[in-house]
Amino acid sequence: MRDFKTPSEEELNQIAIACIEDERLREILGRILSFSEEERDNFRQKMTLFFIGADTDEDIKTKRFFSVLMEREYAEKIGIKVGVE
Repeated sequence: MRDFKTPSEEELNQIAIACIEDERLREILGRILSFSEEERDNFRQKMTLFFIGADTDEDIKTKRFFSVLMEREYAEKIGIKVGVE
């Protein structure tokens, strides 16, 4: 079972704003939205391994960004806000 805190609407808005302001983040969002469930699961596993031991504030924020986007429901909500579907 994954340890995942449901994001607030404010957090989703903050991620959407970050994606609007940063083209690289928009591209990441678009790629994640295009993933099949299998690709999403594989990427989630790689992300989990990558962030083992990551403890700086920036690492934690980045891990949270990806954790939220790995949940299709939230990625789709953010995609709509950003105009990436």
